Amino acid sequence: MNSCLIRGGMLIDGTGAAGYRADIRVEGGVITDIAANIEARDEEQIQDATGCIVAPGFIECHTHFDGTMWWEPELKPLAGFGATTVIMGNCGFSIAPLPESPEVRDELIKIFSFFEDIPEAPFKTCLLYTSDAADE
Repeated sequence: MNSCLIRGGMLIDGTGAAGYRADIRVEGGVITDIAANIEARDEEQIQDATGCIVAPGFIECHTHFDGTMWWEPELKPLAGFGATTVIMGNCGFSIAPLPESPEVRDELIKIFSFFEDIPEAPFKTCLLYTSDAADE
């Protein structure tokens, strides 16, 4: 079985409790052990997390990356902050669905550019505005 031991990190477990130093064993993609000073197994991959925060993937439930995702597919810097899931379009300020009207498109671009401080150019060159492109 593929096993990894993450050692010495500051564990933030998502429960609201204060962080604490812990080792974490992951086997087959599942956390199987959390404790201080876990003994390494033979042929277990070891990651030194000293000085790092170790946390489950965070869900970012309010973003305005609806447009930005088309020219920044890695959604930087969210992954660097630990976000593994992003929920978009839930704040009433979203790209899709959008009527196929140049006037509406231009107004949307102006709004995003003003409120989100995003340049207009990428909105004009990188986004797919047609309704049949939404599935992509």
